[in-house]
Amino acid sequence: MNWLDLYNFLHQRANDLKNLGQFDWQKEVTVYDNHFGGLYNAELIEFFDKNGNKETHIRIDSEGN
Repeated sequence: MNWLDLYNFLHQRANDLKNLGQFDWQKEVTVYDNHFGGLYNAELIEFFDKNGNKETHIRIDSEGN
């Protein structure tokens, strides 16, 4: 998956007129660990690499859940 795939998925979900109100947009974002079966809270972080390029990542808190 790339960022465009994620954007398209969320855009389609947000504009699905047949199912308005079916998705809780205020709910915490979680990431599922397929290997261990756990759910972890997630957040977006952005920083600049050593070359000055902006990078965006999804960070999970695997110890706080």
